[in-house]
Amino acid sequence: MYMALIYHLSSAPPPQTARAFPVLFEIKVLHIIEYAGLAALILFAVHNTADLPFKWAAAYSIMLTYIYGLTDELHQVFVPCRGPSLIDPFANLAAAYLAMAAVYYLRGKTNRRRRS
Repeated sequence: MYMALIYHLSSAPPPQTARAFPVLFEIKVLHIIEYAGLAALILFAVHNTADLPFKWAAAYSIMLTYIYGLTDELHQVFVPCRGPSLIDPFANLAAAYLAMAAVYYLRGKTNRRRRS
């Protein structure tokens, strides 16, 4: 459902509210939020359906998020008032890594609390 939402949002010109989000180093902060959420959801799905160590589940999540981001950029080639960006796939990759780092950190804090 989340991927369908991303597809739907990238099928039209960006709304005015999206343009209000800041841009840092040519990277849209909204892109980071959007794809970090996707990576976290993919990690949740992989973790709950496959018996994999965290590092492998995180690697699959990062890879799938990046691949989906690439397909979304390809999709935007055909959308009027939109266009592909060379920076966006790297922003998506960075977002996926940030999401995995956040989950890893929060997971470690939770495990330490349980041991106490």
